[in-house]
Amino acid sequence: MREMTRKSTAATLLDAVQDLHAREQIVTRETLAELTGLKLTTIDDRLGYLLDNGKIRRVQRGVF
Repeated sequence: MREMTRKSTAATLLDAVQDLHAREQIVTRETLAELTGLKLTTIDDRLGYLLDNGKIRRVQRGVF
């Protein structure tokens, strides 16, 4: 039986956003793609989910 310890894509992205923010890096979808290896379409979808649920906020267009 497979162990269910894998994080969701949204949780992975949230961790990456928090990590970049803590290192005072600008958080964009491109930096998230480089950091996580996820496709931009996936990142866009999950960023929308995180925004809608109040987990992150948009500082300016394309920057979180």
